[in-house]
Amino acid sequence: MEDCGLPIVEYEDARPEASPVALWLVDSSSVTLGIPEFGTVTVSADRIIVSGPDAQAREAAWTRLRQWAIGQHFTAQGCRVLPGCVVARNGRAVALTGSTRSGASVLGLQLTRHGWGLVSDGVAVIDADGICRALHPRATLDRRPAESLFADYPQEKVASGRDRNVVHAPAHADARLSAIVPMQVKDAPELLSINLIEGTFVEEQEWMAGVVCSIPGSIAAVQMPEVLTIAVRRSSPRSLEELARVAPPALAERLDAFLRELRL
Repeated sequence: MEDCGLPIVEYEDARPEASPVALWLVDSSSVTLGIPEFGTVTVSADRIIVSGPDAQAREAAWTRLRQWAIGQHFTAQGCRVLPGCVVARNGRAVALTGSTRSGASVLGLQLTRHGWGLVSDGVAVIDADGICRALHPRATLDRRPAESLFADYPQEKVASGRDRNVVHAPAHADARLSAIVPMQVKDAPELLSINLIEGTFVEEQEWMAGVVCSIPGSIAAVQMPEVLTIAVRRSSPRSLEELARVAPPALAERLDAFLRELRL
């Protein structure tokens, strides 16, 4: 259960008792979330413990709770953790973030075809120095777009309860955050817009508050560093021609060109 140097410890233990709700426990230094069918994950600032009756059950529990556990682990250390995907080039990171299913993971993978490397997917972990922490260079996508858009990238099915694949992509190490790209999908007169934003746009988006730590006594999350904010807004396509214009390959090409103009 290797995951980019995370301090993960595995223990053989019984599954949580059958229940209509997940197991939830909080003590003075850790938080535990358990899935009755599989096992539990206990998180503190120092380590992550994955327990279950066998390796298969532990892997299934970790797959389902990985993003939550990483968020809790790093927020307990004072990092700010945002939903989304981080890519970087030449040591400068761009965090693609937004509400669930905004398309950040697919866009991040498409940007790796333009010279970017994947820093993390699912969460953006930003430390007190404004550095985005590198996690395992992989993204989890619904199987259809994974296999149609990234057939040339190594991938495998994942036991997540949904029909999904893990896609392995070109990687980048830790990198300094240079820009945040909030992504929105909403009906608008313009099919696609990419704009440099000034003011409080980022602070007004509820997902920018990041993961809330459930571990008692944790360090307060760092303030967001002062970086560029580039808003990507796309509307629902009304024709095949419009669909092609906002599809991930076209969107990645447009965004990469925009970032290059900003010398990113």
